[in-house]
Amino acid sequence: MMEASIFSSAHPSACRRFTRPQTFSMNGSHVVTGDGIQKTEISLLQVIRASPYAFLLPTARHLDLDGTDQLDLLHANHVEVFDGSRDHVSPFFRRGNILVSLKHLNVIAILDGATHEILWLWGPNNLALQHHPVLLENGRILLFDNGTEESRVLELDVPTGAVTWH
Repeated sequence: MMEASIFSSAHPSACRRFTRPQTFSMNGSHVVTGDGIQKTEISLLQVIRASPYAFLLPTARHLDLDGTDQLDLLHANHVEVFDGSRDHVSPFFRRGNILVSLKHLNVIAILDGATHEILWLWGPNNLALQHHPVLLENGRILLFDNGTEESRVLELDVPTGAVTWH
């Protein structure tokens, strides 16, 4: 398997190595192969802005940024590019589609790998500062939810959005 590197545009000096792409920054990341060839760049902020979920983006007008010019609106803390092995369970899991966790919006989403449109989104009023969603063999997603009062692990049925285990 070819090793891939992710170069975060928010932190250009940071480089992580994975056997497949797994991380995006709020401004998007450059996904490159092991030999340094850039494969793609996705702006998660633009994906959200262009979607029916744009209302989830907070306004920053009232914030005192103390002279800083950076604000982490999304805090993308996980990305998984689907290999297509679960597409028989749901078309959401088609090869190339992308599972992403946006911690500061309290959501997980599945993006169309070709158009970068949001196919499915779950979490508002259900999650708090979640991380590490994983697509299971049964086609459900397991994730850690920090919660507002206590932490928990959830298993979700993607097509219905139902919590099947916690």
